[in-house]
Amino acid sequence: MKNGSYLIEIGSESENKWVVDFFVRSKLPEQCAEYMECAFWIGFTDQALEGTFSWKHNNENSEYTNWGTSEPNNGGDEDCAVFKAPSISYEWNDDKCPKLMMSVCEMDTNM
Repeated sequence: MKNGSYLIEIGSESENKWVVDFFVRSKLPEQCAEYMECAFWIGFTDQALEGTFSWKHNNENSEYTNWGTSEPNNGGDEDCAVFKAPSISYEWNDDKCPKLMMSVCEMDTNM
């Protein structure tokens, strides 16, 4: 990541809703659906300990998740989380980490 940015960490339902609203306003899901799977990497992974997801940037577990039905399922060694838009109601899914996909990043500000 550049300039101190990192994959987004979604820690609450309201933050997840903000991300959904951002995508809807940007019309990005409409555009990306024409060209590729419309999913975006977020910073949630179980690479450190299989079955225990934590945020990659700060290595903290999350009390909030928005997994899709039967997710995470580790189908075929899936260790990283994606935000699916809009095919399954903007829910999370686990996927193979090295897969080429768009990312959603955030950065800390000094305010």
